[in-house]
Amino acid sequence: MIVIEVFAPVLGKLYDFKIDEYAMTGDIKEEICVMICQKEQLPLAENMDELMLFSLDSNRMLNDEISCYDNNVKNGGRLIIV
Repeated sequence: MIVIEVFAPVLGKLYDFKIDEYAMTGDIKEEICVMICQKEQLPLAENMDELMLFSLDSNRMLNDEISCYDNNVKNGGRLIIV
């Protein structure tokens, strides 16, 4: 388990998440979306497949088809969800 920061520019807010670095990035992206929507009392995104995670540490979009570990997401990693 690692701790990451996720910035949601649409909301202008920063969130901390504890994730399994060996989980598929697409699954983590969906979990992040669900948790943010629950916390902010917002409806879920209709098509979560259109959401993207970007790494501020490596300046690139993360691949949903591989694990966070394989995407080089490390403890303290900083991501943006759009």
